[in-house]
Amino acid sequence: NGWREYEFRPSARKLYKRINNINKIWNGKKTSDLLLVHVEQGLGDQILFSTMLEDLYKLNKKIFVMLDERLISIYKRSLPKINFLLKDEVDLPRWKGLHTFLGSLGKYFRNSSKDFLKNKKKLLKATPENINQYKLKIKHKSKINVGLHWKSFSLSPDNKEGRNLSLENLATIFPSETYDLYNLQYGDKEKDIKNLYDNLNREIIVFDDLDYKNDFEKIAGLITNLDIIASNYTFMAYFAGSLGAHTFVFVPLSVRWPFHTHSPRKRSLWFPS
Repeated sequence: NGWREYEFRPSARKLYKRINNINKIWNGKKTSDLLLVHVEQGLGDQILFSTMLEDLYKLNKKIFVMLDERLISIYKRSLPKINFLLKDEVDLPRWKGLHTFLGSLGKYFRNSSKDFLKNKKKLLKATPENINQYKLKIKHKSKINVGLHWKSFSLSPDNKEGRNLSLENLATIFPSETYDLYNLQYGDKEKDIKNLYDNLNREIIVFDDLDYKNDFEKIAGLITNLDIIASNYTFMAYFAGSLGAHTFVFVPLSVRWPFHTHSPRKRSLWFPS
């Protein structure tokens, strides 16, 4: 059982030692106790495993979920019945309830492909204000508008060169006669964008007032207005999928299990779109 083996990941074992009381670990059964859901993964995994939170809520109405600060507001609005906290907001020695991990929910709620039918096409929602703001900024409504994300700056050991894409190669998939390109890439991207213009005479639209690394509320508004998202295997693929965007993910031959690289499956079980 893959989920059973997943419990041996280092971050989970470390927290189990800190709790130091097996009776405080949630056993997957309905309970009236407070339940603290810990997050030890990166942003992408937080979104991936959060697709099971509504299943958890059916068993326990008193759940408190730790998340990265950048995700708190959009989750509070999209899943209003669930309590969301900053990652380090809770004083563990004083916590009187039970504990579990986001990454441990799968062993209770996703044990066959049929279980994934519960996953919503749209988990998260952009605000109407942000949707309208970026609707006015779309350049050509007659074209197909594509959001591109092509590289990762993660320090994770699996962040190898094969995880990143060439912006020029990615752009050639979407001819300029039919498609407009919109940037979703954060970080050092200026050289790639300049080379795209110099070598292919192709423009990718960048909004200078948008913080592509931290402002997920506005990024959600932009993504909601785009027709297609094309992303490498990174957080952006998860985020676009959680918003119900029509998303294509480009993965290397060796990639983590959520992208089904060891099966003939071509569509994500986790994100139907």
